[in-house]
Amino acid sequence: GKTAQIIHVDEDHYQKFADNYIHLNGKRLIDLEFPFRHSDGHIFWCAVSGTPLDLSDRNKGVIWTFLDIDERRHLAEEVDRQR
Repeated sequence: GKTAQIIHVDEDHYQKFADNYIHLNGKRLIDLEFPFRHSDGHIFWCAVSGTPLDLSDRNKGVIWTFLDIDERRHLAEEVDRQR
């Protein structure tokens, strides 16, 4: 009985993610990196890909794929700090 909004960091992040539906118009794929909230409360980063089920009508749904890239992001930030 919960919506997908529960995985978003806050309302602002939820709205920013929703804006990506607009970018799917006429596209086969959209790729982005976005922070999400884990069920235990910690924030982690995912590489997200979205593919519309019907290119002519994004309202028919989108298949979203999430890949946890949190460790990679933290390592990249550490490298940047050491420069």
